[in-house]
Amino acid sequence: MATKLKSLLRGLRLPLLLNAALFAGGLFIVYLVGLDWLAAALFLLLAIYLYSHPKGNLATTSIIGIAAVVINLALMSYVTSPLAALSLAAMGGVLWCLIIGIKNVEFLERREWHLFATDTVIYGVLVLFFLANQTVFSVINILALAGFAYLVHRELLKDYFAESVKKPDLALASGILSLIAVKIAWVASLLPLGFISDVNAVMITLLCAQNLIIRKLENRLTARFTLLQISFFGLAMLLIAGTTSWSL
Repeated sequence: MATKLKSLLRGLRLPLLLNAALFAGGLFIVYLVGLDWLAAALFLLLAIYLYSHPKGNLATTSIIGIAAVVINLALMSYVTSPLAALSLAAMGGVLWCLIIGIKNVEFLERREWHLFATDTVIYGVLVLFFLANQTVFSVINILALAGFAYLVHRELLKDYFAESVKKPDLALASGILSLIAVKIAWVASLLPLGFISDVNAVMITLLCAQNLIIRKLENRLTARFTLLQISFFGLAMLLIAGTTSWSL
């Protein structure tokens, strides 16, 4: 982990930090002026400009880049205090810094950071998904989650494995992860777990599934590693169940 952090810090050049600062500043200004269609459109234009400069590798992180913009704008609509808005803008800037750094090949351990950025974006999408389901549960939400999960995992695995894995295998792996996300999200929506527990249950399941599928595609999947993931999954779910206030 220390090696990964060192590689991240070495990749934090001034243009990258400036890019992230402009993103965070623009997001905070959206809060100050009030989130409406005009503010959202102007922020989107800013994000497009920041993402496309410098040009190159635009497709590498385009899905999580778009998702990061949408997530931050959507979450900003729930913020009610300047301090919370500033905190959200700062976290959004850090995520944007990772996304741009991955796109521009700034980090040595870029595959691991791409996975981390992707999982962070997925967590944000799950937060929005379950927030929406608190008011109305619809097939549209489920289909949107399925489509997003497929696209974001396809983007991740394509960059993660480059040309070492065949495209049909990447598509199959992405489809499996998408199906898992939708199935667990649907089941969690039916249980009286609570908002945060719902999000964590889906995220933990996805993390374990990602680890197993990536190991399988690398031809490094072992019985010991599989047992380790199953054990982690079971303990994590017991922890979620034990810390949840069950209310029927």
